[in-house]
Amino acid sequence: MERMTTSILEADWSGVHCGSHLLGAVKPDTVSRNRIAFDFLKAGIDRGETVIYVTSRNTSTVRNDMDNAWGGAATQLELIGQLRILSSKRLFPLEFQVENPLSIFKEAYSRALVSGRTGLRIACDPMVDRKEEYLERVLRFEEAYDTLKLGATTLCMYEHLDRYEFGLFCKLLLRHEGVIGDNLRLLGRPRRFLHPAIESALGDLLGETGMKSTLFHLAKVTGSTSTDEFMASINEDPSLLCSALIRLFGDPAHGICEMIRRKLAELTIDTL
Repeated sequence: MERMTTSILEADWSGVHCGSHLLGAVKPDTVSRNRIAFDFLKAGIDRGETVIYVTSRNTSTVRNDMDNAWGGAATQLELIGQLRILSSKRLFPLEFQVENPLSIFKEAYSRALVSGRTGLRIACDPMVDRKEEYLERVLRFEEAYDTLKLGATTLCMYEHLDRYEFGLFCKLLLRHEGVIGDNLRLLGRPRRFLHPAIESALGDLLGETGMKSTLFHLAKVTGSTSTDEFMASINEDPSLLCSALIRLFGDPAHGICEMIRRKLAELTIDTL
């Protein structure tokens, strides 16, 4: 694995305050996952924190990748107790009890402070089993963890967010303070974001500049107090998007709506 740069960390992670609970939108490949998780954890190490990586991959393979990325530092960090690599299959088995990982993280946070570290930082790989009952269990954990307010800075990574059912997607967003994308930017508060399927559909049709301008005018025509409020409303009820387009553009918008419907159908979203 190629040595990873850390020169961008200060700019990318300076807005992440201690105790942040973030959602990571990653691509289904090792490079994307490693790039976000390793840089997120490295930023914590540089701040004197204890860091934990909960991974669905083989822990020895992850350790080797970290050593390659950090110039051999991962093994040394494990030896002094500043880095722990845990298996998500053991921490989050199919029928895991929410209390079990919570107690492990609480104990790790206490140990970090007792050992003189400045805090705890946790990165969790995407869950590998996406059966509905398992995802509901994961969501219950997210809710319990968010309510706990442990004080650890946490990144929960998920793949294929554009394929998630709207209700589950919105619940995930509401349980996290911000979203980290594959380009390593802190994107901002979750309420400011469109569901990825809607964003993709609008982006393909209007382009990035056109999409921003259109969203601004759609917010005005629907009486929303801000673009943020309008985006939150169509995340909750995507049918509002087409009705707003028709109000803004009149009959020509029917053609645009049909193209959006086709695009969203391709992305497994068919609720418009």
